[in-house]
Amino acid sequence: MTTKRPVDEVLMAHTTELMKLSGVVGTAQGEERGKPVILVLVKRATPRLRERLPRSLEGYRVVVRETGTIKALDRP
Repeated sequence: MTTKRPVDEVLMAHTTELMKLSGVVGTAQGEERGKPVILVLVKRATPRLRERLPRSLEGYRVVVRETGTIKALDRP
């Protein structure tokens, strides 16, 4: 029997490498059809970038979401 690590641990383990790819602006945990997924947020979902991203990580499906540029909000 194989045990999967929790999705939040898998996300933490792979975020640094994903963020090194040009065009990736963030990562997040999501859910589709009642199952956890890893979201990779990209400025623009080009075919070349999609080819470089994994389809799954440690058994969790990777979903690419085009978000545009993400900027931190100014805090007062």
